[in-house]
Amino acid sequence: MGALQYVDVPGYAALLLRRTYADLSLPGALMERASGWLKPTPARWSGETKTWLFPSGATLTFGYLEAEGDKFRYQSAEFQDIGFDELTQFSDTQYTYLFSRLRRPTMPCVRCGQPLEMTLKDGLWIHVGEEEHQPEPDMIILREYPKSKERNLSIFQVPLRMRSGTNPGGFGAEWVKNRFIPDDFLPEHATQPRVWEKDAAIENEETKETEIVHTFFVPSRKDDNPYADKTTYEKSLSKLGYVERQQLGKGDWSITATGRMRFDPEAIGKFEPVTGTDGELFMEEEPNGRLVPMFRPRRNGILTIWKRPERGHLYVIGADTAQGRDVNRGEGTAKGDFSVDQVRDADTGEQVARLRARISERAHAEQLNMLARWYNLAFVVPEIAGGYGTAMLDHLILDLLYPIGRFN
Repeated sequence: MGALQYVDVPGYAALLLRRTYADLSLPGALMERASGWLKPTPARWSGETKTWLFPSGATLTFGYLEAEGDKFRYQSAEFQDIGFDELTQFSDTQYTYLFSRLRRPTMPCVRCGQPLEMTLKDGLWIHVGEEEHQPEPDMIILREYPKSKERNLSIFQVPLRMRSGTNPGGFGAEWVKNRFIPDDFLPEHATQPRVWEKDAAIENEETKETEIVHTFFVPSRKDDNPYADKTTYEKSLSKLGYVERQQLGKGDWSITATGRMRFDPEAIGKFEPVTGTDGELFMEEEPNGRLVPMFRPRRNGILTIWKRPERGHLYVIGADTAQGRDVNRGEGTAKGDFSVDQVRDADTGEQVARLRARISERAHAEQLNMLARWYNLAFVVPEIAGGYGTAMLDHLILDLLYPIGRFN
């Protein structure tokens, strides 16, 4: 594990990320494997912070970014090594934001105030700028960050590293491929011991201008994993569809799942559109103190209804959670996709309502909770592929206590 390379250096901090805490704690996953390595050592584990603390004072922390806004939990943190496991399960904005946490302590020159850097090989101080005088580091800061006893290394020599591992596929596959995978890379190239480089054109979220980012990609195959039972893994892959077998078995980034239309597109044009009523739901307290959802018409509201709920009718809601934004919480991105809920009468198949909003996973769960309760405790069918739906569903069931179990 590369994150352990500098744990003998005082002040060193590393962060390893998965999309959810459940992913971190799975058998054989990151935390269990690290525990097997580190329990016999003097390092000590904190279950509260999910951090290993080493005798040098260095730390290795395990974290997760289940919702888009979870990235802000690390807003004041400082790491020298950040690793993403299964990168295609993350959004590009979560990934790029963590670069702002990749830094080391600042060392000024006491003679000119300009920042200094220390070379990794020789441990020599040099000016970041073009100053010509002899660099003179601040001795107070040096005493705060002593060198490691084992290798005589300083935190100022530790390289800043952002590294990731992933399989092809997943909802973030497109942005990962655009950033890292060279256009001429083929699955058979994965057998070559080679580091691939790419000058990727990436749009800056703030300026909207295209920037060139130089990236590195090291392909690997299942045979490169010393911990994998290859015979069992091959049997497991054989039960997957063709696309998944190519992605997981051969590391094929060029293949994606495709679909075909199962309806006559010309027939759709024969139906007359029906205008619904836009509005929003809110919770109102009844005289007995019970909170019930109520509908309030509002122009350009996120909820459109064609038929209000009828007593005794069973409704089904298809819930598609996307990466969105919640203005009130400061989450998400302005370019996020829309989360959409389609409400249908279970007996007739008629669409009776639709919720469409660019909101975070938690906000989507809150809206869906009101919508499903309003439509007679509707049967909710969520899409959970990619991680956003799982985060929404956890909030809906565990925090908002929506009674999913009544349909079992």
